[in-house]
Amino acid sequence: MSDRKVDGKVGKGSGCKFYGAKGKRYKLFWMGGKKRSDSVGIFVAEKWVDSAVSVERHSKRVLILKMVLDNGSLNVLTVYAPHSGKPEEEKESFWNEVFHLLSCIPQNESVVTAGDMNGHVGSTPCPKISDTPTDKLVYNH
Repeated sequence: MSDRKVDGKVGKGSGCKFYGAKGKRYKLFWMGGKKRSDSVGIFVAEKWVDSAVSVERHSKRVLILKMVLDNGSLNVLTVYAPHSGKPEEEKESFWNEVFHLLSCIPQNESVVTAGDMNGHVGSTPCPKISDTPTDKLVYNH
């Protein structure tokens, strides 16, 4: 494996580091807030690290890793969306950023979006399943 450095915008509260035993290692590219919350990162298997050509840390919640593979470019957009307790303005700003970044990726390049989208379906809380005997569970399809 070469010691080539990946181009990227690295700021305070960000970095990259290998984890694991030689030959089975992963490299973590991460970006985070000062309080170690609202962080985002991606692990890349050691065999793919040399395919990574750039890491763009757009905010503490959005990171794009670009890889060049045999069949073209792959952009991995890693996100950590604001949770339901955050202000609406913060959530709207986050999604505007994500949609803008997606629109800037050339159409001939592949995109994978991964992370915690903090999505919710419906407005009614789900009942606690842990307190329900398994023979009483009902699954509606």
